[in-house]
Amino acid sequence: MQTIQIVLEEDLLKAADREVKRLRTNRSRLFRTALREHLKRSRLKEDEDRERAAYAAMPEGDEMTAFDKVTGRRVARLNEVRMHSVCAAVAFALGCDAS
Repeated sequence: MQTIQIVLEEDLLKAADREVKRLRTNRSRLFRTALREHLKRSRLKEDEDRERAAYAAMPEGDEMTAFDKVTGRRVARLNEVRMHSVCAAVAFALGCDAS
């Protein structure tokens, strides 16, 4: 691991410290967890955008096959994300844009 320095607004730091206390952890772990969750959600969004584009490019008549492929993969990824709901709450508390 490497040590880094970041600058945060005071209200964001106070919110992070409240989360640290509530989760009985430390700032470093909180920020690592939130960043991992944010990156995972970002990759999920990129995958969904790619799948939407691929589905839009499918010729008519292949809709159900394309739909099954897209939704099957999406459901699996959403289940993985749901397993980390505490991490999502931390990311939200820290103001990470998970959309």
